Amino acid sequence: MSKLQKLLNFAALALVFGCTGQGGPVLNPVGRTLTWFSYVGGADLRAACQPGAADALRFVYNGRYTDQVRTYDVTTDPVGPGAIFLARANDRSNILALNLSDPFGTWRGAVYQHFISLPERDALWQALAASGFNRPAPSGLYLRSDAYYWTVSACRQGVFHFYAWQEPGDDLTELAFVPVLLNLDKTGVDYNVPRDIPLGPFDPAPRAHYVAFQLEVGNNGLIAGPSF
Repeated sequence: MSKLQKLLNFAALALVFGCTGQGGPVLNPVGRTLTWFSYVGGADLRAACQPGAADALRFVYNGRYTDQVRTYDVTTDPVGPGAIFLARANDRSNILALNLSDPFGTWRGAVYQHFISLPERDALWQALAASGFNRPAPSGLYLRSDAYYWTVSACRQGVFHFYAWQEPGDDLTELAFVPVLLNLDKTGVDYNVPRDIPLGPFDPAPRAHYVAFQLEVGNNGLIAGPSF
């Protein structure tokens, strides 16, 4: 068995048994109790973020929810000089089959996991800083399922931080971390590029082939519970 395969097997076991406390619920049956909303807000990362915890990053892209959802979990490798990079990409063909209360129990999109080097991981941190991640979260912002937005949850040196960017207030095409992520992403699913679309008042009325909800950003994360 190669060294890489041994590391991959260790990572899978760590995620299943919660040894790292992070890495995303797609490989963690216990983590499936997370709702989509707490996952986006990084609730599990926040709970595990304390002095001595492994540095971790979570990126969530809402490319209009019923068109595309992408997620990336990056966790410092516990057994080597690098990080575990877990990418997921889902599009219209199967998003509507997902259950918001068990989002990864029936994840049907593309999933790709591999190891990245410390320089590659550090490039993500640097690109995040260049994108304004270190600012206070935009408290009061409503993230709409029918809009384009990115959220990032992070634990670094035992400190948790959350930030969100949403069109049209933010230009998502200018975010420095996006091309870095996409270069590491080998899911084979094309990125749904943000487009300038008119957004009228939020309409929660149920419609066929459409899921409407919004999440409110608080001081350093999401305020509990979505609104429909």
